[in-house]
Amino acid sequence: MTIIKAECPSCGEIDLKADAVDLQWCSHAPASYYCFACPQCATVVTKPADGSVAQLLISAGVRPTLWHLPQEVLEQKLGPALTVDDLIDLHVLLETEGWFDLLKSASSQAAA
Repeated sequence: MTIIKAECPSCGEIDLKADAVDLQWCSHAPASYYCFACPQCATVVTKPADGSVAQLLISAGVRPTLWHLPQEVLEQKLGPALTVDDLIDLHVLLETEGWFDLLKSASSQAAA
């Protein structure tokens, strides 16, 4: 059985078996990562996994889980960015009774 050497921020270098490592391979590679729980202190450690790291983990017996970023993440964003004031206004609105109806009416007025 292959032993995987990993680094825990608290304990330093540790040894793991393949089934103790969770490799999450994303179709949009920069979002891929692997994680494990340190066998000594139980800290969950998450690290990015580029192609070479993923290949090493797979060759050691780690089974990858394929996932895809939601399309919304990759969409071009239009309009101004949200500001802190926008978020405060939304927070105040959500504390208002009937906030959903207020948003619905504002949305229908904007569409007209």
